[in-house]
Amino acid sequence: MSAYKDNSARRGTVCPTSYMELEHTEETSNGDRRRLLFLAESIAMRAPARVLDFGCGTGLITRRLAKCCPSVQFVGYDPDSATIVKATHDNRQSNVSFQQSLRDVRNSKFDAVIASEVLEHVDAPEEMLGIIRELLEAGGFLYVTTPNGFGAFEAANVLEASLALSGVDAVFNGFRHQHSEDEEETLANSPHVSFFAHGKLHRLFAACGFECLRERNRTLVCGFGFHRLLCTRRLRELNVGVADRVWPVLASGWMFELRKAASPATAVKYERAMHERWRRAILQRRSCIRNGHERHSV
Repeated sequence: MSAYKDNSARRGTVCPTSYMELEHTEETSNGDRRRLLFLAESIAMRAPARVLDFGCGTGLITRRLAKCCPSVQFVGYDPDSATIVKATHDNRQSNVSFQQSLRDVRNSKFDAVIASEVLEHVDAPEEMLGIIRELLEAGGFLYVTTPNGFGAFEAANVLEASLALSGVDAVFNGFRHQHSEDEEETLANSPHVSFFAHGKLHRLFAACGFECLRERNRTLVCGFGFHRLLCTRRLRELNVGVADRVWPVLASGWMFELRKAASPATAVKYERAMHERWRRAILQRRSCIRNGHERHSV
């Protein structure tokens, strides 16, 4: 453990045993361990009393962080009813609760908010960031993880959707990363609709009233097909290790620690270029077909 994690453990923020379990978890092709460690370290360093996991899905991350930080009260929010039912059903942590109503969440203030793999799913990310800013206490922290909209992951995502729409996707079924039910982060079929360039994302954060304190690349590559290539533990560790040594524009995803700025947010509207609208249309069409198959299977 680093010095600040040792100090936070003495304050009771971090459970050393749970943190060591997290550190020794095997890395995935998507860099899931790196993401959890980034969030756990951030919470340990800031020692917030109340944390909101905005778009918590089935609560996998919420519960892992709550176990690691037992003195912190976590609230998970997700608008999808089936997802939040599973999150509540699977929860065994006394310092976690889950909410489906944003109105109920807005009755509280939080010292920190997590938005992990959420921003790319919303049509108006500036509105979501505005809501989060309202929920934060003065000087509160926001932790965002999101894909590079022009990196390997999103390219693979569009390729997979295009193959599915062309009718030849069955040939490539082995290239998909299959998750067990217990590993699913959400039960909602929600495609990516926003694609962020690094500089554009920083400008969006600033316009929405946040200052960036630190950031880190997550993986070099990930997504459709890449999990087959990253077939050994050493390759997966190399994937996240190399990500630390490349420019952000070359990484597949990023992780940010932001702070609510004292200056007010400015009016901003997230604009998509033509190629972004085209990609959104492909992914939405793929999502509609997938929804139809799920209803038919039921």
